[in-house]
Amino acid sequence: YIHANAGSQNDIYKDKDFNIDTINVSGKKIFKNDLIINERQFLIIKPGSDISFMNDADLICYGGLSIDGSVDRPIIIKNIDNSSSSILVINAKFKSVINNTEFYNLSEYEDNEWINTSAITFYESDVSINNTKFNKNIKGDDYLNIVRTDSFHIDQSIFKDIKSDAIDIDFSNGMISNCSFTNIGNDAIDFSGSNVVVDNVIIKEIGDKAISAGERSKLYIKNVLIEEAEIGICSKDLSTIIGKKIEINDSQIGLTAFQKKAEFGPSKIDLKELEIDNLKIKYLIEDKSVCLANSKIISNSSIKKIKNILYGVEYGKASK
Repeated sequence: YIHANAGSQNDIYKDKDFNIDTINVSGKKIFKNDLIINERQFLIIKPGSDISFMNDADLICYGGLSIDGSVDRPIIIKNIDNSSSSILVINAKFKSVINNTEFYNLSEYEDNEWINTSAITFYESDVSINNTKFNKNIKGDDYLNIVRTDSFHIDQSIFKDIKSDAIDIDFSNGMISNCSFTNIGNDAIDFSGSNVVVDNVIIKEIGDKAISAGERSKLYIKNVLIEEAEIGICSKDLSTIIGKKIEINDSQIGLTAFQKKAEFGPSKIDLKELEIDNLKIKYLIEDKSVCLANSKIISNSSIKKIKNILYGVEYGKASK
């Protein structure tokens, strides 16, 4: 492993317990070994930097992370030899910031003892992401996974040409706004046990679900356009999705609510100002689950177990 050296002693983030040394990275860099930022360090990647990883090298951060590009000098972070390069931020002491950055060809994290199936992971680490592009991951279940995080915000960002899920939010609180998702292999945005606002997003060419809420998630969604999705909006396992100004076009299934896991229960969808067009099935609502579309209660489907026709059986894709 390569442990980064501290930068200028004038650049120190003070804490009541200890000082944080900053590590400054700029220009064109190639990392052939892991870059590890310990809990007493804060990594700053400067505007205009071009960061390449190869030979299964990863960025692993336990301290702080600032990838702060500018509009005219974005930061590029990529893998250049099709090996497994990933970014993991774990129990970070400071909130991470990613601005004006482009990610390419990242993959799931692999070592001899553990595989983390996301290309970029924030675990118990607050993060703000703005004006950032997530492109063409090599492999993994998710491009971006945010787990057990008190506060996150993803704004003005683009997710494109992604093999599986674009974003997976697990047991976290935050907001996704002004983002677009195009050509996503599985789910565009997948939530488990989370409380999130989704505002002003465009979701197109989705292999499975455009928006999926599970395990007691609570979503408020508004100003959402969904086109060419296998499934538009899905609420399952005691989740609730409330929203307005939703448009779903040219898709297989519009709205579905059901119970997937035995330990949970039925779900709810309540959408106002909903417009749907050219769908094979507008509503697929399981008994005991509830769906209101423009204040009208939608009748339950005759199918007793909706999960039995989803997940690659008749619609959507198989769960891994």
